[in-house]
Amino acid sequence: MGSLAPSPPTMPLQRYPLVTTNDLDELVAKTRHYLDPRTMSLAAPRAPTRICATRFALRHTQFFGVSHQMSIRTRATELVSLQISIPIAGTLKTLSQRGGRCVRPGEAIVYLPGDPINLDWSDQCKALIVTIDASEFERRLGQHFNFQLRHIKLDDAVVQLGAGAGLGFANTVSLLLNEAENPESPLINGITTESFEDMLLANVGNLIVAQQPPSALRNRRPGMPGCVKRAVDYIEQNAHLDIGIADLTTVSRVSLRSLQNGFAKQFNTGPMTFVKQVKLRRVRDELLAACPEETLVIDVASKWGFFHQSNFAQNYLRYFGELPSETLRRPRD
Repeated sequence: MGSLAPSPPTMPLQRYPLVTTNDLDELVAKTRHYLDPRTMSLAAPRAPTRICATRFALRHTQFFGVSHQMSIRTRATELVSLQISIPIAGTLKTLSQRGGRCVRPGEAIVYLPGDPINLDWSDQCKALIVTIDASEFERRLGQHFNFQLRHIKLDDAVVQLGAGAGLGFANTVSLLLNEAENPESPLINGITTESFEDMLLANVGNLIVAQQPPSALRNRRPGMPGCVKRAVDYIEQNAHLDIGIADLTTVSRVSLRSLQNGFAKQFNTGPMTFVKQVKLRRVRDELLAACPEETLVIDVASKWGFFHQSNFAQNYLRYFGELPSETLRRPRD
């Protein structure tokens, strides 16, 4: 894709420097607050040379520009977020027992939540890494594509960016990168930020669904029944309230059993668990936007109906892969 690999290739997001160093350990330390845990080492014996990283973030999505002169090996045992790595110059090589796959400019490699990373970056490499909050992506995947993340299968995680769904994704990323570099852009001023992220997440969902084999497509969820949609709309609009199962059966206009069956088929969970998940997402959104020096996790949790802090913290950790206090302490741009 030409727009993601300009000639000569440039470092993405130059207005947003994160770290410039000759030390891989410093690179890991500077990025550990933003990326899932991973290790980095030299892929070949050589004195470390200049490494640069940049970062730009939306609410649920992060973009990292990476540039380095020596080969680097990256390892992660299990990702919490969804990650897409896009070489702009140089190559990325996947390593597995079945051999490797070389990813070149014009291609991208997709890692789903739960996947390991075993990747060699070539020398003289420039790349863009996109990470997306797994819970938000799963919500969008269900909302727009009637798909569950657990049914996603990527027999080949390398996607082409020159046609079809890959081209739509690449064009959206290119537009967003260009807007991020413009200080007068409505993206930077907050006017179109949400719209840009909506468009990006829709294109990522389309990209991944387009890679699915027929066997996975058979697991696609049916359209949302009216009773479930009425309950979901009520939950989304009234998440700040103490919602009970009687409220949901009333607004859905069906029996408790029918409502439970509808949620089980649509979301693989019960209606009250769905309520809890929505409230947890609202807590997370508020913590991500909050000032750490002026905010207490307990206050935000209580606002959304979580009064037992140990249970709340355990549920939050299970759902988002980090403690609420870690979300609050995330460095702000």
